[in-house]
Amino acid sequence: MNRTKRKFKFTRDALDVLPIPDEGRVDYSDTHAVGLQLRVSKSGRKMFRVNVFKDGKNNYRNIGPYPELSLTAARSKRREVVAEIHLGTFVSNTNKSAKQPTVGEVLQAYMDFHQNNPEAPKADAAKVQRQFDRFIFNRKGFCRLDATQIEVVDCVPVIREAMERGNTSGNNLLRNAKAAFNWGMKAPTNPKAPKEFSHWKLRFNPFAQMQLQPQSKEQDERYLSPEELAVAYSLLEEEPQPYQEMLRFLFLSGGIRLRQLTRLSWDDIDKKTMTMRLRDIKGRRAQARVYSLPLTPLMLETLLRAHPGDKPLSNGLKTKDEDWLRRIGGIAKKMNGPHFTAKHLRKTGWSLIRDIPDDAKRYWLSDDMSTVAQKHYDFFDHRDNVLRGMLRWQEMCEGIGL
Repeated sequence: MNRTKRKFKFTRDALDVLPIPDEGRVDYSDTHAVGLQLRVSKSGRKMFRVNVFKDGKNNYRNIGPYPELSLTAARSKRREVVAEIHLGTFVSNTNKSAKQPTVGEVLQAYMDFHQNNPEAPKADAAKVQRQFDRFIFNRKGFCRLDATQIEVVDCVPVIREAMERGNTSGNNLLRNAKAAFNWGMKAPTNPKAPKEFSHWKLRFNPFAQMQLQPQSKEQDERYLSPEELAVAYSLLEEEPQPYQEMLRFLFLSGGIRLRQLTRLSWDDIDKKTMTMRLRDIKGRRAQARVYSLPLTPLMLETLLRAHPGDKPLSNGLKTKDEDWLRRIGGIAKKMNGPHFTAKHLRKTGWSLIRDIPDDAKRYWLSDDMSTVAQKHYDFFDHRDNVLRGMLRWQEMCEGIGL
């Protein structure tokens, strides 16, 4: 090809129609942004790179594949690289002195030094680890890929497999993989990351280019009618002890998360003031949110008849959800209707209890509370409304007023 035709003002239309060479690779230069090049390989791959001649040598770096990296973004990255060259902080991607990490090494480092950081462990670390084990770490070939050269096309099969299990699973994996690569890109300059990552040169996050999908699980929209709620509550009588009382407390609480209830100990119960102290660990909180809720007489009686020991709502199993979900699903089967879980009891409480303010319900169920609300609203702001809602909910469980 005539070398003069390799220099032109880059546009998206012009880049889309560039020919694929029969052998080797061809570099095209942008006359609008000096130093920006597009390398086209015989495999069809198109890679943006910066190549600036300074101090008697070419200084170059790959900055991302086209079209995954847009022309506008490439020109912006070019300015950053050119600034590094003139400031003397530039490191070329020809430096082979330090081996770059594989995909598996980036994800594992993210788990070890961010999710499971001893100083600030994340509440959902175990869930993220299960996702990576299930969909990524079992793909040995994918995990061995160079993380600095990985492209979107390499990641598509991984996310597609998770999406086949449900869009919620796929979206969660996509979010966590994106977060892991973002962490890897910042690791060299992160003062909290070990120095062993200072040579990493991750410039592109392929997961960030992929789109989240709409929720697909129809059962997430499941709500129990007042009649179904009363029937489900009555079926607790068929459960063996102490599970009968443990499940009864779950119903009476309005669907408080199981992981909060299983951590409830007698030290958290104040019989004089009729309150209980709960800890919410959902999400990426470094520390649990501790808050208090009123305790009704029926709830206290239920706790006294529940599991013996320091934790009345835990059977001591190692798994965080124990076997509560299985038993709630068993009650749903007995009703011969659509399946429901503890999460759907929680959603039902939101839908049926309409006579208390939404802020009080958010406090009660620790749901969708903003950081400002958590700091400025406490138990006494919502106590009366929450107690009134709890008593009304318990009447619904017992079928009163149907």
